[in-house]
Amino acid sequence: MGKSSKDKRDAYYRLAKEQSYRARSAFKLLHLATIFPILPNPPTAPTFALDLCAAPGSWSQVLSQRLHPDSKILALDLQPISPIPGVIAKQADITHPSTVKLIADVFGGNKAKLVVCDGAPDVMGLHDMDAYIQEELLLSALQLAKMVMDDGATFVAKIFRGQGELERGIWERMCGEGCFDRVTIAKPRSSRASSLEAFLVAEGWNGKRPEGMPNGPEWDFVACGDLADWDSDATFVLEEGREVKDPVQSPVAPPYKKAIERRRLLGGQASSIDPEKKREILGV
Repeated sequence: MGKSSKDKRDAYYRLAKEQSYRARSAFKLLHLATIFPILPNPPTAPTFALDLCAAPGSWSQVLSQRLHPDSKILALDLQPISPIPGVIAKQADITHPSTVKLIADVFGGNKAKLVVCDGAPDVMGLHDMDAYIQEELLLSALQLAKMVMDDGATFVAKIFRGQGELERGIWERMCGEGCFDRVTIAKPRSSRASSLEAFLVAEGWNGKRPEGMPNGPEWDFVACGDLADWDSDATFVLEEGREVKDPVQSPVAPPYKKAIERRRLLGGQASSIDPEKKREILGV
């Protein structure tokens, strides 16, 4: 969560800090759960849940709060994640084969009933390129999910909507080696309308193309979240008694940290840094 003046007026940015979430994205999962059976209320049985590209951990926080207390939740990311009660956090690459074994070890050989992925690349502002990189990330998450999901499992992931090419590509992957009973593209109220971001919710994993469904699963686009909820694109004057608070959890290893250290070194402002560390930062 940034600290620009617009962010400070964003309702979900403020609400996330007030409710101790690490990022405003927590509300996207909560809004998705209003129309999809992702987070049963009340939870009736323990669930094995996997959160991919999880840092800083806001979706894992929601899972730990809304799933059964005896559920096992595994959060994976290339970046370290500060501890979250009820969540097992590991640094891992979702594209590496060893990650499948890591998941199996943590889950004790059990399969996941819920796999979520809110990962996204650092956008460059070139929509075609951003959408392509996001699609590759999504397909990597889907490929991993296929190997660890139980029958009937649900897969939730972020996408960048395009001119239809992305949706067709996803469709082919959903209906190829394995298939879901129902696939929906959803736009949560907490996701800015000005953003091309949306979320894919695939329900009923069965590992094969269902009989009588030659053209793949049912495909819909829906909005979710109550119209009475805050408008994520609007700015609001702070209500009486409210104040802008600091982020709940600062990034453990932000991507920009190395860039800042490199700039300081090149500017001669960090002469006390160990020579070995200097070589690592400068890549020499």
